Amino acid sequence: MQKAYGGKKDVVGGFTPEQRFFLGWARVWHDVSTPEDVRTQVLTDEHSPSHWRINGPMSNLKEFRDAWGCKDGDAMTRPADQLVRIW
Repeated sequence: MQKAYGGKKDVVGGFTPEQRFFLGWARVWHDVSTPEDVRTQVLTDEHSPSHWRINGPMSNLKEFRDAWGCKDGDAMTRPADQLVRIW
């Protein structure tokens, strides 16, 4: 995505390209579920509920923090010693 934009920071609808990327991710996984639906899903489906498919990974990404200007202590950030690193 960054290569395609060639360093341009076109703001569309008040959002930078990086912010639009993360909004797109959230829109893909967003759904509306009752607490009962979520409970049933947790008990019967091996996949995580959509809330955690959105917020879980994003709270571990430096790119997310940078895109939204998150600071330590904000709701969508984790302390550096609790960040998940896989690669």
